[in-house]
Amino acid sequence: IIFLDHMMPEMDGMETLQHMKQLTDSQNMKTPVIMLTANAIFGAKEEYLEAGFTDYLTKPIQETEILEMLLKYLPKETICENVAETDPEGDEQPEMTGQVQDEKEGYMQQLDALEGLDVQTGLAYCMSEEFYLEMLNEYLQGDKASQLAHFLEKEEWDNYRTLMHALKSTSLTIGAVHLSEEAKALEMAAKNGNTEYIYECHDKMVAEYRKLTEKIKSILG
Repeated sequence: IIFLDHMMPEMDGMETLQHMKQLTDSQNMKTPVIMLTANAIFGAKEEYLEAGFTDYLTKPIQETEILEMLLKYLPKETICENVAETDPEGDEQPEMTGQVQDEKEGYMQQLDALEGLDVQTGLAYCMSEEFYLEMLNEYLQGDKASQLAHFLEKEEWDNYRTLMHALKSTSLTIGAVHLSEEAKALEMAAKNGNTEYIYECHDKMVAEYRKLTEKIKSILG
């Protein structure tokens, strides 16, 4: 199964699929290609199916949705019932040591009290506390504010929109709901050529983004 995002720099998902279909020697000619998109408007699914996608999922993706998609398209012989992992002597392996468990719980309690972060929303998308903490660390990688400032200064609106789209999606995935909404508004402004709104609201959104990432860093170390 190939999961292909719609909004990507240089070449979007629709263009990528068309190029894939032109590769006659590809080993993936019959592989299901699933579109990942934040576009949940009426008629979007039909548009993607007509373009050649096998199916689509709207982002952020929740556990039940991804599992249903995997079960739908994986060959039946590859699917088996989940069983508990065991050590060579047949005893079930503990999920984690007490120290690691305590450390994880400490992180989660501090994050849960963090203003601007809805941990329960993040957990709904990330499926487990372990993966949620991993996503938070990934969220902190790279200075998106500096990249956005560069695109803003150069008036590279397509690149600005693409990066803002990514920030919108990843922010919602970790539970930064309000920040995600602000990023979405700026993404739409860039799409519609509303530069006045961008210049008016960009700094406020970036300040909120920087404040949130610094708080998360102070907790996770």
